[in-house]
Amino acid sequence: MLASILSVQFGGAFAATLIPQIGPLGTVALRLTIASLILIPVARPSLRDHRIGRPHSASDWWRVVALAAALGAMNTAFYFSLRYLPIGVAVTIEFVGPMTMAGLGSRTRRDYLAVLLAALGVVGVSGAVGADWAHVS
Repeated sequence: MLASILSVQFGGAFAATLIPQIGPLGTVALRLTIASLILIPVARPSLRDHRIGRPHSASDWWRVVALAAALGAMNTAFYFSLRYLPIGVAVTIEFVGPMTMAGLGSRTRRDYLAVLLAALGVVGVSGAVGADWAHVS
């Protein structure tokens, strides 16, 4: 988990330095290409569905395409947001979605406590507590 978090954060920070040279769309294309090249040999995706011994169905492949489109859109929105937001704020906003999903899937008090602590962390690093809200329209 720690390696995954470090990879995402350092990858995002490095990619943010590429935006002035190749733009947000070029950065997204490069980052997703590199991620694919790293993951293909590690995950070794199979063209066959091992549960039934046949090739994956068209429905399975449409889910793959939908996930790829969602990841591409998410990364594109994130890198375009860096024109207007500091990277720390953009990453904090990006974290809210997965944190919300974790909260919705929580079942125990320990889970709820972890989500609450994460939410407090988001509020703490966002600067919302000490912000001058008079200028927000």
